[in-house]
Formats: sequence, structure tokens, C-alpha cells
Amino acid sequence: MAFFKFLPKLISYVLLIALISIIAVISLVYYGFRIEPGFIAVNRISVRIKNLPNELEGLKIVQVSDLHGKEFSEDKLIKKLNDLKPDIVAITGDTLDNSIIDYDYIVRTLRPVQSKFGKFFVYGNNEFGRKLSRTEMDRAYSKAEVTVLNNSNYRINYKGQHLWLIGVDDPNTNHDSLDKALKGTDKGPKILLSHSPEIISQASKADIDLVLAGHTHGGQIKIPGLSQHQELQTWLNRILSKAARLYNRGMEYVHKQPSTVKLPQAELMFSFNMKPGYEVYISGMFKVANTLMYVNRGLGETWVDMRLFSPPEITVFELTVE
Repeated sequence: MAFFKFLPKLISYVLLIALISIIAVISLVYYGFRIEPGFIAVNRISVRIKNLPNELEGLKIVQVSDLHGKEFSEDKLIKKLNDLKPDIVAITGDTLDNSIIDYDYIVRTLRPVQSKFGKFFVYGNNEFGRKLSRTEMDRAYSKAEVTVLNNSNYRINYKGQHLWLIGVDDPNTNHDSLDKALKGTDKGPKILLSHSPEIISQASKADIDLVLAGHTHGGQIKIPGLSQHQELQTWLNRILSKAARLYNRGMEYVHKQPSTVKLPQAELMFSFNMKPGYEVYISGMFKVANTLMYVNRGLGETWVDMRLFSPPEITVFELTVE
């Protein structure tokens, strides 16, 4: 009899917990779709460069990546970038998306951005979409006053000193040639722009000082604690991988278990066609040999217009003498 007296309370508790859980999930989904994608986090990082001339101390490089044709209301992105007063703007690929054929987007988004020494771009895997014209994209970047550095370099001169901006075409689709990009450079400081962090093995052997990469979106969607539930992870793996292949938007589920891959953020749901051995380079700063590499989370989204615990990012690098 005591149990039946307690049963209504138990049912009430269960229903209350279920209601709270439903509200929490709905709120999280709403946040992921409607709120976080609208953020633009600005991360400021001081980077020590071993052979940086004193005259270049304090040089400011602003990195943007993976726009994927995303529109920002009221020129929000342009204003934010110009307020940072960059010396150099580095744009590391995937400005357009395979599904967005709008070459004027490049012009209206990037042309108003101001930079002391110029704006520089390297191609990403999405620029090799079947429907996109490389000729039209190059023409749009020229109109936007952006220098394309695909397997080439550019010398930044200031007060009688210099550093090198190196750019490789997309490593993820095997269009990169670092040897070609380095041709004609000297022992001056070298900053390498690459869409994918998969260039790091070559860059570290070439004694590059700093690599700026993107491609990963920082995972784009992260679920805390997912790695502790491997059965759920395997189930999501099957469903989301099939969906990703169906839509062919360049995003795949994280196939390998965190226990074997040792991802720095094991709650990641997605990876971005990373070659084996490079899955650890999800976001943030890494050091391989004497080479630093920063992986930017990007500003746009792909496959699904949602971000969760991986907000869009602009990164500001201030170079200092080591």
C-alpha cells in the first residue's frame, strides 16, 4: 500500500525530469541553430618568431577562414575586421561552398576589408567543387583586391626588413606544392597559409615559423561527454556518415574512437575528411618540431547550419621577437 501511495509522486518526478530534459534539448538545439552561429569570437595570440627583425615587432596578422558563403547582417564581419586594423589579412580557404555559386559574395564580403600590407588567400577543398569556376573565383578575388597565394609566396617589406607569406593550394585534395611555394625565398621569417592542417608534416621539415590553417570548423558541433558513451557514438557514426555522404558536403562523423585517436576534444561529433594521423589538429595552437600551427575554427558552417560549443572565430596574431 505504501508503494501505491508513493507512485503518484514517482510519476510526477519522472514526468518533471522528462519535461526538463525536453526543454534542455530544445533550448540547446535552438542555441546551436539560432544563437552560436551568429557569434564572432576574436582570439588574440602573441606569437614569438625566432628570427623576426625588431622592425617587424608587433606586426598584426588577422586570420579568417571557412566562410562558406555565410552572410553577416549589417556588415558585422567587415566592421569587426576593420576595427582590428590588421597589417595583414590571411584568408585560409573555403570562402565559397560547393552549394553556393555566388562569385560576387567574394567581392562584397572581402573588398571593403582594409589591410596595411594586403589581403591574401589560399584555396580550400570546397573551391574544387564541381560547379565552381576557378577562373571566375580568381577574377572575383582580383576585384576584391585579394592576392591569391596558391603554391606561391609574397614578400612583405617594412622599414628595410621583410618576412615571407607562403601559400599552398589545398593539401586535403592533394593540390599543394610547398617546394614550389618556397621557391625564391630566403632565410627571412616565413608564415605559411594553408587551408588544411594536413600540411604540418611538410611545414615542420621546411622550418616554417608559423602555419595558419582552417578546414576543421573546430568540430562545429560538440557534445560534452559523448566519448564516454561509445555505443551512442557508434550509432551516430553510422547515421551521420551516411547522411554526410548523401549530401556530399565534405563533413564526416569522427570514425575512430577517442581512445585510439586521442582527440584533444573527444566530444566532437564531426571531422572534415582529415587524412589518417591528422585528426588531432582540431582547433587551437600546436607545435611540431620548431613550427607553430594555429587551426582556426572558421566563420561559416557546412552540411548543417549549426554550431555547438565551437563558435565562429577571427584570430589576431601579434608577432614578437623571440
